[in-house]
Amino acid sequence: MNEIRRLGYLQALGIDSYVSRRQLPAAAPTRRVGLRRADAAPARGQPEQVTSRSPGPRKPRPPAAPATPATSGPAAKSTVVAAEAGTGPVFSVLACHLGGWYWLDEIPRGREPGPNYLRLLQSIGAALELPTAEPLLERFDWPIAPNPRLDTTEAAARDGFSGFLGGRLERNPVAGLVLLGVANEFWLDRDALDSRFGIAQLVETVSVWKMLRQPELKKQAWKDLQGLRRHLPQ
Repeated sequence: MNEIRRLGYLQALGIDSYVSRRQLPAAAPTRRVGLRRADAAPARGQPEQVTSRSPGPRKPRPPAAPATPATSGPAAKSTVVAAEAGTGPVFSVLACHLGGWYWLDEIPRGREPGPNYLRLLQSIGAALELPTAEPLLERFDWPIAPNPRLDTTEAAARDGFSGFLGGRLERNPVAGLVLLGVANEFWLDRDALDSRFGIAQLVETVSVWKMLRQPELKKQAWKDLQGLRRHLPQ
């Protein structure tokens, strides 16, 4: 690109470029191009300055694409977050053993539960008089790896999470599952809970993640979790 065109592009962008009319002492030689005089007069004692010549009228920019409106209702479930057409679901599930039960809670992908999450979970266990051992949180992310060759459909996600859940339940059998806001999530194969994993007891309530953001949900959670106490050993 020649110097006149480069300076013209800068001018079209609203960036004024200046060059000296005379050679400055101890400076590199200035490239001389056809220029027009700037409107502003130079300061006293300073070399007179000129601005570059514009290459012509600026081309109009193409109109911006309209923003996609946010959806609401079932179509806006957090479990299905597709970055572009053709991608599969993207989600994260927190899982832990607490009080002889296995607890599952979905959180937004890329977010960390944080200390307040674990503290609230421990408080729930203490209020229910569950064993006081500190729960160890595990996390299941889908897709497991950013590999375009992997099957990332909903069916693959369901099979992947079933494998994750089955491995944990084989090592640590539990009395049942506590589902925290995941009553209708596609990644949980309910048909396999009893037939494959021997899980017949289910207690469902609101998400711990949501309770931290909407404290008024704790009252509903406490009411729902009373069913869990009926299954605890006396």
